[in-house]
Amino acid sequence: HRLRRGVRRVLLCAGTGLGVLWGLAPYENHLAGVLGVVCLISLSRDLRRSSLIVALGWSFGAAFAIQALAFPWIYTGLRNIAGLDPLPALVLFFAQSLIFSLKLPLLVLGMRWLRGFAAIWTCALLAVAGDLLIYQLFPWFWGDLAGGELWLRQNASLVGVVGLSLLVFLEAYLMFRALRILARRLREGSASFRGAGLLSRLHLTPHRRWAAGFALPRLLVVCAAGFGFVRVMAGSAGEAAPTGTAAYFQPNTGKAYRAEQEDFAGRALNLLFHYGVKSLAEAGGRADLLIVPESAVPYFSADPEESLLY
Repeated sequence: HRLRRGVRRVLLCAGTGLGVLWGLAPYENHLAGVLGVVCLISLSRDLRRSSLIVALGWSFGAAFAIQALAFPWIYTGLRNIAGLDPLPALVLFFAQSLIFSLKLPLLVLGMRWLRGFAAIWTCALLAVAGDLLIYQLFPWFWGDLAGGELWLRQNASLVGVVGLSLLVFLEAYLMFRALRILARRLREGSASFRGAGLLSRLHLTPHRRWAAGFALPRLLVVCAAGFGFVRVMAGSAGEAAPTGTAAYFQPNTGKAYRAEQEDFAGRALNLLFHYGVKSLAEAGGRADLLIVPESAVPYFSADPEESLLY
């Protein structure tokens, strides 16, 4: 039983990480992102009877799964740009995964004690609080998981990305409850039922105030989708958006060490200018935007009094 429980929690952590991976760019699969949040909610519910230390450990496990699956390039950057050996790079990667992902413990520990309609609002508000208050070295927000849904992301014009975080968690918690009902029906041997029956069973208590607690989130999600639909339709019926030409290049300046290559900055800039001018020429001199990957030109100081990497 203990082994099965551990495997289940590992799978939920992996599901959370994969959901974030597929929910963010370049994949931007909104359903995958919501399912990742469902896995996180399921993990927190699974930890209700566990000790605080165990729950904290698994919350950091979910945080590391997100970093390892969705942001492995941080480890690659520590290896290639900072020039660290595999073990120190792995240690730093693990440390930053814990330090800058404190919004995961905040969510898991906050949700594990909640039940009923209070849970759906509390977990959504905790997600917003984590996005607003917890410092992240490479910021990402739960609302980014809505990027793949054109209608839903229109709401960012009103509430910003943290407002989308609220909508994503409302969606995920409603889906979590629906999946629990489906699993319960299947266990009871009633595998065939109408969709209306499923929606009606979302009210698991006879008290109206509890039922209203879940009706409002559903109404809010529907209204958000409706607003996005109207905004998209209005935009498509209006004037055509202005067009432009973008040129991009990858100079691949490589890594360098201050003590060994003090002229690195000059050579890197020369390479950057060379490919920039070449890209503009290939665009016929009509490029409106020149794009260079952020990590393509790391800055290394030649001043021995300054640190190696900026």
